[in-house]
Amino acid sequence: MVRHLPILLLLAQVAATPAAAQIVTEGATGDAAAVILDSILDRGSYHLVDRDTVIPAGAEIDSDLLVLGSRVTIAGRVEGTVAVVRGELFIRPGASVPGPIASLNSEIFPSGMAEVGDIVPLESGIETEIAASGSSRTISLVGPPPARTVFRLPNVFGFGMPTYNRVDGLSLRWSAELASSGDTAAFALRGTIAYNVEPNTVDGGLRLTLRPFSRLLVTAQAQRSTYTTDDWIRGDLENSLAAILVRSDVRDYFRSAEVSLTLARTPPPPLIPGEGFVTPFVTARASRDRSLAAGDPWTLFGGDDGWRFNPPIDEGVLASLVGGFNAGWQGQTSSFAGRVGVEFAPPNPGDFQFAQLTASGTWSMVALYQHQIQVAAYVLLPIGSREVPLQRWSFVGGPGTLPAHEVAEYRGDHVLFVESNYLVPVPAVRLPIFGSPSIRLLHAAGMAWRTGTRMPRIAQNLGAGLRLGIVDLMVYVNPDDRPLDPEVHLGAQIPLGLGPLF
Repeated sequence: MVRHLPILLLLAQVAATPAAAQIVTEGATGDAAAVILDSILDRGSYHLVDRDTVIPAGAEIDSDLLVLGSRVTIAGRVEGTVAVVRGELFIRPGASVPGPIASLNSEIFPSGMAEVGDIVPLESGIETEIAASGSSRTISLVGPPPARTVFRLPNVFGFGMPTYNRVDGLSLRWSAELASSGDTAAFALRGTIAYNVEPNTVDGGLRLTLRPFSRLLVTAQAQRSTYTTDDWIRGDLENSLAAILVRSDVRDYFRSAEVSLTLARTPPPPLIPGEGFVTPFVTARASRDRSLAAGDPWTLFGGDDGWRFNPPIDEGVLASLVGGFNAGWQGQTSSFAGRVGVEFAPPNPGDFQFAQLTASGTWSMVALYQHQIQVAAYVLLPIGSREVPLQRWSFVGGPGTLPAHEVAEYRGDHVLFVESNYLVPVPAVRLPIFGSPSIRLLHAAGMAWRTGTRMPRIAQNLGAGLRLGIVDLMVYVNPDDRPLDPEVHLGAQIPLGLGPLF
């Protein structure tokens, strides 16, 4: 389907007299962004920009704005509707563009510190062309081919990353997916099957993802799997490597059969310096949870000591509603990423009643002489006086939190933890294979306790060592020990964020 929109170019800069246009339509697409473009041209009172332009702070456009094939930066205010055709639009902090913004094969970069209306992208697959003829221009919109359903195997032939822990041993996962064609699937149905070697069990699930609008993602899921609330301490990859290499598993587990429905705003494109985002989400979930016992899977350097005990949970049906948001910010030399969620479980239809806040965040900065500062924090707190079920507890102590303490030395439904790292590069020294080392200094502070007990004194660890390539060699102490009892830990840092192994 093709639409021709002739546009008379009276002047080609933003200060020009508003342009007028006559619309000739051949096969209307009905796309929301195209409708916005129609409305701008119908009104016939718009400012036309077809060259790179900056609308400075203090400047105001009191009509619609049409951008053709150019890069426009807005630091002032645009009162009307905006349409950008095959161009780029940057909205700077402090700017005001309250009306809708149609993006037709364009890139829109909004600021979290500006007033910005709804961004309406052109449907995936619709292409635009701008043709010049004398003093007029023609915009052609060519509709996409009919959507078709395709079968695909995600990852490598459908196999996801294997995991390894003390309850399942080796877990192998395979997935297949049916999805509508296009860069952004209107829907995707993925099925996953997992085999757990140690208990010789099979898990699996189905996940349906819908994107009814460009900024809304709907996910419905049903699955049975092994769950943990301690993945903030270590991710799957780092914990799996530590477990199989040195029998270090710093997460606790339970089995759950769960169904859930999530509505979330999709994240914005990659941030540019000075930009930020907040993307809310809400999830309704119900699960039947049960305890798991630790097995005896093989390890490479496990020694004679057995695996750590996997504590039981409060078994039963847990039904809850979770609401929160993800947030991020990118500066010239610093960045922040965080997540906040509140889970509320009513007494019916589940077996538990509680409310709990979970928050986490990471801030990093490059200082003078390429020194790096990194701060990470995690908070888990009940809301009210009710104790939450054991499957929502977590802990501090051991690698990943307080390395100079025992693993899970402090456990509860209250958790406070902050870790600060300072990295000092030593460019004057270059070693074979490892390159230039960095001096790493660490301070970690945290505590966990249960509802109904008094908050204990915060425990602390101090660490110092070297980072050689991806290898960390660290010495940790608990400053409360008398005498001090230093502990040497070897770890690794890879692009996926591997933490201390042991």
